[in-house]
Amino acid sequence: MPVFQKYNISVSVVTTSGFVDVMPNCNSWMVTNTGADTVEVNGMTLFPGTVGSILGDSKTIGGNQGEVYTGNIKVAFLTTVNPRLEIVQKTLVT
Repeated sequence: MPVFQKYNISVSVVTTSGFVDVMPNCNSWMVTNTGADTVEVNGMTLFPGTVGSILGDSKTIGGNQGEVYTGNIKVAFLTTVNPRLEIVQKTLVT
């Protein structure tokens, strides 16, 4: 019989540059550029969507079963033209 790892997700929207709090027991996280500004997340560039679209580039940093992310999530918007970044964190339930 398989054993399943319980988890929760948390969604937040960031509109300013800086560090984002990493939730305890964070196993993986995903970022999606939902604004009109280019944004860098931990050095990865995420471009905005095309005209008429609210979804731009996205990246996922995933962990294996039982792994916990202990790094930072650093957000740097390149301008102030409608900056908006959606962050989803998956946290393990212990």
